[in-house]
Amino acid sequence: MKSLSIPSLVLGAVLAMPALTGCSDPGSDSAPPMEQSAAQSEQPAPTPMPTAKMGDPVVDQDPDGPAPDLEGTPYDWSSEFTVTKVETGVELIKSNTEVVEDAKPANGQFVVLHVKVKNVGKTPNTPATSELQYLIQDGTRYAGIDLMGADCRDELDKSLQPGTSAEGCYFFDVPDAVVPQQAELHAQWPHNGSAGVLVQLQ
Repeated sequence: MKSLSIPSLVLGAVLAMPALTGCSDPGSDSAPPMEQSAAQSEQPAPTPMPTAKMGDPVVDQDPDGPAPDLEGTPYDWSSEFTVTKVETGVELIKSNTEVVEDAKPANGQFVVLHVKVKNVGKTPNTPATSELQYLIQDGTRYAGIDLMGADCRDELDKSLQPGTSAEGCYFFDVPDAVVPQQAELHAQWPHNGSAGVLVQLQ
């Protein structure tokens, strides 16, 4: 069997070489790579969603308003929401037109959120529909549904002048076990800048 040996000169040089592990230039103030990486990974905390109790107003503010819409007309969707009542266990929503049938829940129950919406923007705007709204229970979000022909739905389906308000409803079709703790409301689609507001229902 062959054996390999290190020449004595090379071995002496290796043994005489000072250990470099952990050594650094005393005059250097540069941070270790791990510290630099941690500093670069820091991100600003997200802006908290405005929150209110049921019965108190809270505003979803248009950050760009008034800004041109698709037709080039200045538009400011800033809206103030006040939740005035919550109905749970609703089994039927009557329609006010023969064209649309009365609605029954497909998932268990309707939850009806009664709201007052005020235009606090600088241009006329139309309140958002139920599809932009959410109920929350234990972190689970349930999106609203648009029930055409429901009286209190139609009250919100109109343009509001700045400073004026309307009272109507948002509808949710949810399992029977759901008892909503919060409502997340939007005056516009989130991808269009709406941060939304959070209303405590319990």
